[in-house]
Amino acid sequence: MTSNDRLDTVPDVIIDKGTFKYIQIKVSCCGLEKIIIRGLQDATYHADVFDQTAPQVQALGLSTEAIGGGRINHDDKSKTVHIYGYSIGYGKADHSITAKKIQESYPDHQVTWSDEGY
Repeated sequence: MTSNDRLDTVPDVIIDKGTFKYIQIKVSCCGLEKIIIRGLQDATYHADVFDQTAPQVQALGLSTEAIGGGRINHDDKSKTVHIYGYSIGYGKADHSITAKKIQESYPDHQVTWSDEGY
């Protein structure tokens, strides 16, 4: 399996429903990289999201680095996603990147973002 194939096997976005913490993770191998978005309802801290995600990605021979975080409100009934806030441990993610990736993964949802709030 090539480096590109390994990167392609990792979904760009996996998020829960409700309001929760999320992080951006830079996934890389052999000079190639991409940013993935992970958000988990049961994560008390942003680091919990990383701790649950990183081992799965690293098992594919890929490197992982948390590069920022925030919060997401994902209302599946109204088909809306709002991205906001920051992570104390990882800093504020570039929410515009998160919004673009979520919009691609959820084309039937209205995706918005703001730098306001925690």
